[in-house]
Amino acid sequence: MKKNPLLLAALVLAGCSVLAGCSSVETHVDYDRGTNFSSYHTFAFKDVRTPDSPLALKRVRVAITRTLGSRGLAEAAEAKPDLWVVLHTRT
Repeated sequence: MKKNPLLLAALVLAGCSVLAGCSSVETHVDYDRGTNFSSYHTFAFKDVRTPDSPLALKRVRVAITRTLGSRGLAEAAEAKPDLWVVLHTRT
């Protein structure tokens, strides 16, 4: 198969355009700023609605799990975690 550099350049440009459109992510966080979070050790996700994009939800959950894990929190296997994480996503 013969390589076409013009086609490759067009595909890269199209891919960059798509990624640039995804770069404007808006995040909102709500919590009581007076809370001492050092007493919390576990968390769990609470699903409140069906996600628009299961893949996007999975990625967000993985990122949150990593971030909370890096701060010493573990995802709870039991039904009563110290913290509930509730996600509201929109695509």
